[in-house]
Amino acid sequence: MYRGGTVAKTDVCAGWTLDPLRTTMAHADVERSGWPHSILICSTFLHALLFWTTRRLARKACTSYAKLQDEPERRNWDSRVVSTVHAGFAVWASIWLYRNEGDRVFGKLGMIQADDEIFRYHNATSQALMATSLGYFSYDLVVLCTYYPRLGGMDFLCHHITAIFCLVLSLATKKGHFIVLTAIASEMSTPYVNLRYFLHQIGAKETNAYLLNGVLLWAVWLVSRIYMFGSVSLFMCYNYRTLFKEFTPAVAFLVLVAVAILNGLSLNWFWKITKGLVKALVNLRTGKKSKQN
Repeated sequence: MYRGGTVAKTDVCAGWTLDPLRTTMAHADVERSGWPHSILICSTFLHALLFWTTRRLARKACTSYAKLQDEPERRNWDSRVVSTVHAGFAVWASIWLYRNEGDRVFGKLGMIQADDEIFRYHNATSQALMATSLGYFSYDLVVLCTYYPRLGGMDFLCHHITAIFCLVLSLATKKGHFIVLTAIASEMSTPYVNLRYFLHQIGAKETNAYLLNGVLLWAVWLVSRIYMFGSVSLFMCYNYRTLFKEFTPAVAFLVLVAVAILNGLSLNWFWKITKGLVKALVNLRTGKKSKQN
């Protein structure tokens, strides 16, 4: 149980019986050093292992993958499988977070009031969740740099570097956990982005499934990356005095810059998604009229 920025002994002893992530190792690691080294290393290794395993299994299980002649394009497929798995973890972690802490912390976010507890919120479980995501972004940044710019341009590099900065800062200072985890929750839009890519690769771009996925992608992106993360960003800007009190002026300024970068990228990508969806809907309507004529 979280009390005043620490984890009560009863919660540590209960450990894994309360939640799958609340393992004895995780609690011991965080309680001892404040930095979940073992979870970070394991997360990076497991995501890299999944990336390596996908390239071997997909070649045998998917004919569309076998037809990809370009190695960077195959690595793009592999990385999207890994990012989908991480996104699933992020959604599960978000559900856990909202179910256990949402009423207490989100109630204060809704009132847009400055409260040190929101910035200082942390416990062993939040440390473990954030270390797992840090492991993913670290692995994926290496993959992006290795195959740059085939797997993503400068916008993807900026996104990953900014995300890693926020995660490292939050883990090192034990501050802003709830805010950073809310940002991680926006990864719930990633499966729809990746499904769009997979449908395109298997030749299903003209199907209703592709169009439906585009509509869902637009809606989920609007809710998670524009509304939800945007609301948290506005909360941070509104309470900038508390932010500068919790961090040094230089660090607080960098945090605001990072938030601005992430919101700018989300808006830019949302604009592209919107244009693509409008184009698809117009083409659908035009196609129906042509058939009627």
